[in-house]
Amino acid sequence: MFRRLYGPTSPSGIHFLRSGRVAAELIRRAEINPGCTVLDLGAGTGALTGQLAATDARVIAVERDPDLIRTLKRRAIDWPNVRIVADDILGIPLPRRPFFVVANPPFNITTAMLGRLLDGPTSTLRQANLIVALPAARRLTAPRPDRLRTLWWRTRYQFRLHGRIPATAFSPPPSVSAAHLAISPNGILDRSGAQHALWQLISLAHRNPRLRLTDVIRRWLSPSASRQVLKSLNLHPAILAAALLPEQWAHLTVDITTAYPEIRWARFRSPWR
Repeated sequence: MFRRLYGPTSPSGIHFLRSGRVAAELIRRAEINPGCTVLDLGAGTGALTGQLAATDARVIAVERDPDLIRTLKRRAIDWPNVRIVADDILGIPLPRRPFFVVANPPFNITTAMLGRLLDGPTSTLRQANLIVALPAARRLTAPRPDRLRTLWWRTRYQFRLHGRIPATAFSPPPSVSAAHLAISPNGILDRSGAQHALWQLISLAHRNPRLRLTDVIRRWLSPSASRQVLKSLNLHPAILAAALLPEQWAHLTVDITTAYPEIRWARFRSPWR
């Protein structure tokens, strides 16, 4: 199938999952319940779709390649709870109701795919279980994100790396191992207003990595209020803003927006769209 569609190599980063064991483990960790909505983004030949169908969830399998769509539709005769959607996985509208994602998307669109799921402050995503290249997974789960976009995601979502997936689990095999990356809301920032404040804080800190944290929050708080907030979180006034962990940024934002609800924060506008 792959050689007919794409040739012997994968310039587009597409690697079809051929391991039923890996698919089963991915779905097991997703803890999907009957009736919930699950998106299989980049369904390919249906390696994940078929096993998702067995969970009795409402499965939306998204694929844009016409040959693969025909294959999926033939297989979906036995999957009454699966809907095949011919569309681009980066352009399809996301559900307004809570949804899950279980997917093996092309490796070369990992950042764009995560941006589609995580950039907006009002996403209804409940959990994503994705297969990504191992180097990308390690970068995304590093204690201190090196990119502003990754920090934006990590302050609002929990990222967990569940282990390496060997290249032999795919056809054609990628040049690097893959990994199972699980993402879910961290439950700290559950109000969009707090997320607007978060963006203001972290974007200022990222633009000025030598700024102390106290200098960042004094853009909005008085010196005495700044000291009080830092003391409540056991943060030293001299700490650099760049030294904060994602979860610390989240708690700092919650403390500020709870204690000082009168502050008007500019609404988040994604710089990546």
